[in-house]
Amino acid sequence: MCAMFAGWDALYRDYTAWNIGISGADNPKQPFPVPVEALARLTHPDEDDVAWLRAALKGEPHQPDYFGGTPWFVSTVLAHATSIADVLLEPLLDAGVEEVDPSYNRRFIEPCTEIFGVVRVRTYLAHIFEYGSDFQKAGAVNALYWAMVPFWPRSVVPAEIERQFAEYQAARAVENEALGEVHARLGRLMVETFIATSSIELRRSLLGYVLPADESQSDPLRPLRTTALEIAQGLDDKYIQSRLDRIFGRSRVLPALPHRQRGERESS
Repeated sequence: MCAMFAGWDALYRDYTAWNIGISGADNPKQPFPVPVEALARLTHPDEDDVAWLRAALKGEPHQPDYFGGTPWFVSTVLAHATSIADVLLEPLLDAGVEEVDPSYNRRFIEPCTEIFGVVRVRTYLAHIFEYGSDFQKAGAVNALYWAMVPFWPRSVVPAEIERQFAEYQAARAVENEALGEVHARLGRLMVETFIATSSIELRRSLLGYVLPADESQSDPLRPLRTTALEIAQGLDDKYIQSRLDRIFGRSRVLPALPHRQRGERESS
């Protein structure tokens, strides 16, 4: 039986109770039941819906082991959505940028990418990277990782998989052409920002995008990448040094990007 919708406050209370109920239980975790009307309100929200959801998405980011906060509640509802009102796009992407967990941020980014398209999402995140604080820049870079449509074969028949992959590649080519100027500008900004910033969290997020230096003489960013590499090699940071070992083949281990600290947001 589908849950009834009695308003966002009531649904959030139900969500919190659901999490408390399963947090220490031996029973397998069942999906939170999202009412059909709640999903309909994501598609056609009134002013009160928009105000509540905007405020909820600006709630305090959470520690990774805590699932009772309002942004994560909205992401749980969002996971069931097949349509989202245009007015909610930027608040959802902003929530993904603010999320300190570099894996959970996908819960805000991927639905927006599927519904609004890669071009629009990546263009917005590039804008945040260019004009945001260091904390926002790091969040935008982390979000860009999820801002793409993955290839999921819908068949086990080899010929069908090949056809679907060809369609996927064609779609990606169209997206890349539309994003050509955005990506070119973003690539330079990332290297320049890595060099200029003093934020270790931002440098962690950027490292995989600015290195290794392209050995080709035609790479216009080669001198900047070389400078970035020299800076990275001199940083006393376990993640960055482990990532350098991976990039240059000294290790097969790909270290996990650490969660950001909320204090970094307040100081940037």
